[in-house]
Amino acid sequence: MSRGRAAVDRARALAGSWAGFVDAGVAVVLSAGALATAVRASSGVLTALAVACALGGTTAVAWRRRCPLLAAVVAAAGLAGYACLTHEHDLGVEPFPVLLTFYTAGARGLTRRHLVQLAALLGYGILACVAVAAAIGELTVADLAALVERRRAGGLPAQLSVTGAVHVLPASTDLTLYRVVQEALTNVVKHASSAPTQIRVAFEPGEVDVRVINAAPRPGVTERRPARSGHGLVGMRERVEACGGTLGHGSGPDGGYEVHARLPLARPRPEPEPGQTRSRVRAGITRAASGLRAPSTGSRVALTAVVLAVLVADAVVSGDRRGPLALNVGLTAAMSLLLWWRRPAPLLFLVAVNLLALPLSNGLTSINAPTLVSTYVFVVPLWTVAAWSTAGAAITGLALTAGAFAGEGAYWHLGVGNVVSNVVVATALWVVARVVRVQRTMIGDLERTSARLEAEQEAREFLALAGERTQMVRDLDSSVAEQVSGMIVLAEGTDALGCTDPEAAIASIARIEASGRAALGQMRQILGLLRAEHDPAELRPLLGIEHIHDLIGRSGGLVDLTVTGRPGPLLGGIDVAAYRLVADVLARTGRAVTGPVTIGLHFRDDVLELGIALEESCPDWPDTATRELIMRCDGQISRSVLGAGEKITVALPRQVEAAAR
Repeated sequence: MSRGRAAVDRARALAGSWAGFVDAGVAVVLSAGALATAVRASSGVLTALAVACALGGTTAVAWRRRCPLLAAVVAAAGLAGYACLTHEHDLGVEPFPVLLTFYTAGARGLTRRHLVQLAALLGYGILACVAVAAAIGELTVADLAALVERRRAGGLPAQLSVTGAVHVLPASTDLTLYRVVQEALTNVVKHASSAPTQIRVAFEPGEVDVRVINAAPRPGVTERRPARSGHGLVGMRERVEACGGTLGHGSGPDGGYEVHARLPLARPRPEPEPGQTRSRVRAGITRAASGLRAPSTGSRVALTAVVLAVLVADAVVSGDRRGPLALNVGLTAAMSLLLWWRRPAPLLFLVAVNLLALPLSNGLTSINAPTLVSTYVFVVPLWTVAAWSTAGAAITGLALTAGAFAGEGAYWHLGVGNVVSNVVVATALWVVARVVRVQRTMIGDLERTSARLEAEQEAREFLALAGERTQMVRDLDSSVAEQVSGMIVLAEGTDALGCTDPEAAIASIARIEASGRAALGQMRQILGLLRAEHDPAELRPLLGIEHIHDLIGRSGGLVDLTVTGRPGPLLGGIDVAAYRLVADVLARTGRAVTGPVTIGLHFRDDVLELGIALEESCPDWPDTATRELIMRCDGQISRSVLGAGEKITVALPRQVEAAAR
């Protein structure tokens, strides 16, 4: 026994020594982190005081097992002192000593003496937390000066200027102003080394203007400006916009960089968008009604199962049970299962539960005793009738319940006072249930009214939008009519110039084509305005000869394109036809020919020649539809042998006579 006890004592001593080593190591790590943050967060005399407070809290971890209460007190005091001296929001390792020491103090035991000590320690900890929150929650202009002073001590030549009457800012705006300056100075250190920096804070009527401007880096120092905005600027923008302000940043006039923020002195209240108020009202009504609606099927199943288990267990273990156990359990289970049909037939549910309760009170489990079964029989049926029935059925249910109390009192020879008290309690329960029903009905009416108002408002907005579309269609229709009238006038003049001045006729035809395309674009806008929401996407203009380069670029390098002659204006039909011919030949030769394809566009004076050179014969092209397209343009097609392959040439006219035909 002595050897075993000695072994246990040695094991405990070893474990205690290891725990001490671990605590010492944790204290060293926390002290190193606290030292780094304290030096960064303070300057001058404050540095020594902040370091002392921080190290006082972290070193308490090393001896927390020997004096738990004192260690917790020292750690909390160190954290509060550090926060009051530095006002630092981004606390690093400083809170961890408080957590560890308070845990050790609470893990000692739960004797009366320990509970009294823990209660006092808890109050002390709450006061320390309040002090920390108050310290880090206060920032305006003094903390900005301290921040700039710390950056200046770190080697950044920064200057702070504050103009205007200093106002007391809202908490969120106050913190945002500090964070903007802090993040901007951090970016200067990262990307511009030690470039001279100006921090200008100007309090203006209704807003505060903040600018952080750094000059160009010193000679020999390359500014590492990111190509895109980093996460710091993104977070800064989110903070500023959340306060209702604006943020801008970019290059300065002298080659440096500037961050500019404008923050309102009073946060504006955004106006709700059209329809947003109605949605919020309806959402609030829906949330209010969610607790008064009939539950879903899953909820009903769960509720019935829970009530069944609870009531059956009460019937089994009840000390008032008299008679067969199976009969008690069966009647109680039947009352529980009736819960499923309580809302479709509330009055029938009340009658059935009370009939099943009669044998329980007359020889089986007594419902006169305050058991779960008696509470269920007393409360649930009457509440159901009052909350889910019409006025007539609810009054009938109350009368039946009062009659049951009277009959039960007569049977058991109860006094009048007992019967009256039961009736009074039942009436109060009935009144509460009726109030709940009135609230549920009112909320349902509000929901339906809100839905009708929303539908009516949507209909009005639709009619207003339809009216605006109609007006826009009318304006576009007038413009199209003017375009068509101009085209008719130009066409009449072109007809007279066709034989006398072909060049002028070609120019006139080009103007007609431009007018036609403009009119076609406006007609597409009309179709877009008249198109329903479920219609296809917006109509796109037809592709012409200028898009052939893009088409061939998507062929994977198997097509060579050559262009000769002087490109000039083409008739609209010729332009579109040329593109379609190239697209069709690429599609067909891509399936039938494996070798490269050479396509030449030759602009002659009177025709546009489209030459396709193939290393293999392609009898499938052109097909009937392509031939009809060529014929509609008054074009011609020819084929010739080219080595092992062939050459297909399509000639499309460019002259005025072709347009007439």
